[in-house]
Amino acid sequence: MVSQNILNKLLNFGLFQLLWFTIILGVASDMIWPALLAFLSFLIIHFVTSYNPGEDAKLIVISLVLGLILDSIWQLSGLIEYKHSALFFPFAPYWILLLWIAFAMTLKHSMQWVFQYKKLAIVFAALGGTLSYFAAERLGAIEILHPFLAMFFLSFSWAIVMAILVDYEVFFSADSSNKELPLG
Repeated sequence: MVSQNILNKLLNFGLFQLLWFTIILGVASDMIWPALLAFLSFLIIHFVTSYNPGEDAKLIVISLVLGLILDSIWQLSGLIEYKHSALFFPFAPYWILLLWIAFAMTLKHSMQWVFQYKKLAIVFAALGGTLSYFAAERLGAIEILHPFLAMFFLSFSWAIVMAILVDYEVFFSADSSNKELPLG
């Protein structure tokens, strides 16, 4: 029999993937309202099933700030052009920030392993984060104006973001008695 914890992790993973596609395809097709409903549903389900919503909220705030900074830099630098960004220019559009929030909601759940394997998590983020932008471009939500530069800067920034999130969580975790940062 599958434990409730495993079911919650699978639900978290599945809903995040569904939300990612819903937002990206919604932006690409100018039909964002289903994505907003999906986001609100994921948010509610997440906090209803979360064992520690306060810790999740902290990671959401940190991820949101990092995402706002990075995606605003990509937009301002001309590295990436986002659909539906004119209203918020020079800041990153709201829909990419929803993805940052959703990503943060996976960290203590379906991606909890990142806190035990920092080096692997950094490599995973550098590859996965970068590939998600290129997938979003293929699906029509963004345009990457300088692909080789974008690949380098996205990989580097996602690696740094993951290192920050892992170090923050390990150091400030409410249930962490050992305050040493992970090396590997």
